[in-house]
Amino acid sequence: MALDLGTSTTQVYVRGSELVVTEPTVVAVDRRSNDVVEVGRTALFRIEREPGSLAEVWPMRNGCVADAELAQRFIARVLRPSGGTFRDRLRVVAAVPAVATPIERRIVREAGKKAGAAEVRLIEHTMAAALGADLPVHEPIGTMILDVGAGVIEAALISLGSVVASSSVRSGSGDVDVDIRSLLKRDYGMVVSDRTSEDIKLALAHAGGREQFMIEARGQVILDGSTITAILERDEVQSVVHRHVEVCSEAVRATLVQAPPELAQDVITNGIHLVGGGAQLDGLAEHLSERFKIPVHLVDEPERVVVRGAGKCLEAMDRLRSLFVGESAQANA
Repeated sequence: MALDLGTSTTQVYVRGSELVVTEPTVVAVDRRSNDVVEVGRTALFRIEREPGSLAEVWPMRNGCVADAELAQRFIARVLRPSGGTFRDRLRVVAAVPAVATPIERRIVREAGKKAGAAEVRLIEHTMAAALGADLPVHEPIGTMILDVGAGVIEAALISLGSVVASSSVRSGSGDVDVDIRSLLKRDYGMVVSDRTSEDIKLALAHAGGREQFMIEARGQVILDGSTITAILERDEVQSVVHRHVEVCSEAVRATLVQAPPELAQDVITNGIHLVGGGAQLDGLAEHLSERFKIPVHLVDEPERVVVRGAGKCLEAMDRLRSLFVGESAQANA
């Protein structure tokens, strides 16, 4: 099985299947006993119906483990296979951010073992994304990846199976949602749900070049709790998104500065490949192309390429051993 543990969403890929299981990275915890009741989508369903008895806990924050115990229990639950005999042969490849600490990497490995895995290997997000997008990671050319996750933005230059240069920021598209909610609270005196703020962000991403695009936001008035609908102009929300586009741009710049001249030239020719759930941020591709004067490509299914790339490693774990995070490879040798 392959695992992409994200700040807001976790994906699991099962070898031999095209199915990718996607679950919110959330845990429902009993308020009295502190026991984990459910995880993922089922957890949100239970919390909505039992808000007094169940607490909503997100064990990941900005790409890092905020609650080690709950993160382990979440991973173990989403990886737990149904068949008893299958458990004995379970192998796991998990994608982790480049900024993951040794402790965070150990948490992921131990959680996989608790789920019954006989072998757990780790691979960096950007390398997994390049594999999932069928990019030439083993060739003697420079390939640039920009992974815009919910909690981490990572840029990496890959050549000959190694990350030659990289830059990571503990920020992501999830912070856009937070800023949209803050804008609505400040300017309209209203509170909206996480889903509403994400819908606004996605509406912007699919608006294309329409300058007069209007967005509806439905929420509650802070003072009395009554329902209100605000009509937002594109420019109001775009200013929020633009700040995060600049963060992505800076990650790319920092990576190119580190790059050897010949590999930087490859990027100028072949462009930047956008992956991750936030790859479609409004204006991101256009901004990067204009600033760096290079092509920018949005890969197919950008939100799934990381877990699919990790899944490809399952087919050739020994041959691709050099791509795994060194600490993990040694631990499993």
